[in-house]
Amino acid sequence: MYNKRNMAKTAKRFAPLTVFSDWKDLDDDNLIDSTEESASESGCSMTSIADSVYGRRRRRRVVETLQPYFLIMHPALTSIAFRPETSGGRHGVCEDAYLRCDTKADAPDPKETYPGSLWLHAHPLVQRSFATDVPSSTIIIGRTAAHRLSRGRLRRSTGVTIFDVVAAYHGDLDVKLSSWELTTFVSDEFDFCGVPRGWTDSTLFERCKTLRDLFAIYSFAEFTWDGTIVEDGPLFWVDLKLTLQ
Repeated sequence: MYNKRNMAKTAKRFAPLTVFSDWKDLDDDNLIDSTEESASESGCSMTSIADSVYGRRRRRRVVETLQPYFLIMHPALTSIAFRPETSGGRHGVCEDAYLRCDTKADAPDPKETYPGSLWLHAHPLVQRSFATDVPSSTIIIGRTAAHRLSRGRLRRSTGVTIFDVVAAYHGDLDVKLSSWELTTFVSDEFDFCGVPRGWTDSTLFERCKTLRDLFAIYSFAEFTWDGTIVEDGPLFWVDLKLTLQ
């Protein structure tokens, strides 16, 4: 992620080795903040932009003419998974989260290719890595499975890290999901990726009461920034994929 080619590309837009923290004061034609002016230019109402905070996937493109962005989440975040059973608070963030292995049928046995621990506490370098390729002091995490994280607005003056993102999810793992969240999750609004073989939507509603339950079936597919700025940070959309077939 931090190779020479990527850093050279991002350096054309951002000062290298600095934390990008002035989202509200951007003066770049290719970056949009949530102001009346940007809403007018995009043909969107301020309500549409505000709705994006709540994960309205069908309104995710605030401006269709935006150029490609170079702010991307660290790929390690799509490998994060959590214990399927709650520990009643006995496990901290790094004892509850681990790095998910490739589960494809033709994938090598992870115990043979990597004998070390996959728990996040065994990987301090991953924990401390910046969450984005251009370090940002503020990141907004959009709804995940229609659930808005209670601490989805992440701030760190030296740059938000992978640990910060994982900790935000860890805090809500055992929060009971509402019927609205589950119903919205399986709708087209969140580009629903389906249920395990032999399941129905009703099965999902019965077995998945919390985010932890969902993460036993789904995993992170992608964190995407499309140029939307909310408050003082970039809003990342969260896509999940089915891992339990």
